[in-house]
Amino acid sequence: MNSDEARFILSSVRPEETDHSAPQVEEAMRVLAGDPELQEWFEKSKRFDRTISDRLAEVSPPADLRDSILTGMEASRTSSGSRRKALAWSLAAVLALGGFLSLFLAPRDIESQGESKPTVAEFERAMQEVITGMPGLDLLSSDPNVLLRQLRDRADVAVPSLATANELSGLRYLGCKVVNWQGHEVSLICMQRSNSGTDMPNLHLFTIPAEAIEGLDHDEIIAHLPESEHSSRKWSTAVWQSEGRVYLVLAEGRHSNPRQLVPLG
Repeated sequence: MNSDEARFILSSVRPEETDHSAPQVEEAMRVLAGDPELQEWFEKSKRFDRTISDRLAEVSPPADLRDSILTGMEASRTSSGSRRKALAWSLAAVLALGGFLSLFLAPRDIESQGESKPTVAEFERAMQEVITGMPGLDLLSSDPNVLLRQLRDRADVAVPSLATANELSGLRYLGCKVVNWQGHEVSLICMQRSNSGTDMPNLHLFTIPAEAIEGLDHDEIIAHLPESEHSSRKWSTAVWQSEGRVYLVLAEGRHSNPRQLVPLG
């Protein structure tokens, strides 16, 4: 097991909850012990998890929220004329709670949204950083239909139009994730090319609403490739807009046409 494979396994590890006797985890921990760079990443990942847990622990609803809702429910039983007022009161209380929670649960370490829309270059750079420091996937599955259902269940997530499973050639799905970036929900589907000789995801498809990115015309393709197989640049990338979505493909290594590697319908 190399460092990248250990990172992928450790990205789903929660030190206090995980059975470290599992063979893959045990091997990943051995790799971790001898890799200072991997140790630094793992410590950052644990600190991130603790920060999220601490923020969630800070959340508490307004003290009078329960009484306000119960008062509205009681009022709705007193007379038919007061039901609409009671319902409005209850809805206002629930909306107030939603706004209160959003102050605590909104991502604080993602780039803030400025006056202008982010560019293609900013999107590409940010998503490469997501892959590098990804703390795990939301769902692991080799079934594309399962992954798409998972993404469609999330509100405001841009979901790609994937080809059906029997149209795939040389690809295996690994899982999916939703990333919040610049106020938009970005979907990520991780895949593996069968000729890669590794168990690591090496093909990633990001999808974001087209209105989130500026400087990209409909059906325009912006591609960046490593200069050679041994270039320091790790990814071949392609970004394009189609049917109200912007797609970004990250393929490990040099590929002349990264867009053709993903099974879009």
